[in-house]
Amino acid sequence: MIDIHSHILPGVDDGSPNLEESIRMARIAARSGTSCIVATPHFNIPGEWEDPERIRAAYQELTMELSRQEIPLQLRLGMEIFGTEDAPQRLMDQELWGYEGTQYILIEFDFDENPDTVFYILDEIHDLGYVPIVAHPERYRFVQRDPEMVYEWRMRGYGAQVNKGSLMGRFGRGPEETSHALVARSLVTMVASDAHSSRMRTPDMREVWDMLSAEYAPHVAQRLMQDNPAHILRGEPFETGHPKSFFER
Repeated sequence: MIDIHSHILPGVDDGSPNLEESIRMARIAARSGTSCIVATPHFNIPGEWEDPERIRAAYQELTMELSRQEIPLQLRLGMEIFGTEDAPQRLMDQELWGYEGTQYILIEFDFDENPDTVFYILDEIHDLGYVPIVAHPERYRFVQRDPEMVYEWRMRGYGAQVNKGSLMGRFGRGPEETSHALVARSLVTMVASDAHSSRMRTPDMREVWDMLSAEYAPHVAQRLMQDNPAHILRGEPFETGHPKSFFER
């Protein structure tokens, strides 16, 4: 499996606070069957986490420690960009980055953001040549009210990454129902851990792989947790299945 959204880097955001915790998280990920995990630290949330050099240093530190301890887990670097109106310009100025070496970016929004603002920012980013992947849309209240907008994103070529905790019911009924509705309509591009620690919101991906395989089909788990993440990291088009509007029966 490839876990394409995590907060495993030590001391850079609200995820792992130190190297020891990052190693505990890495061991959990490897034991669960994850071969590659992408560090996607929060960035450009107004007033917080604005030090790219600290991110790169933490990435190098953890990479070396994984090798030293012979933990069988590849580490890659991305960023979870916050959807501010200046994000497109900051991408153009190379102050922000996506999945390194690709056109894909992971972007999150305020849970109560105005949908018109979301579409504007996503379209502006797309016009610059990037392909936005919206992080955990099932947790946004505006998506829970109108999940059809995820279908509209898909029709524009954008992706959607759902959290394992949402599918497992750990964020409440709204995210659980919305995440399953999106999976059932082939509107999810990837499922990831969005791991923040070794105790809660962990990087253990085995349980959600097993659940997706049992409730949907093994090829659904394969597409969302291995094939599409691999395509994204290689900068290739991702597989879409057969996207279905919420207006279709």
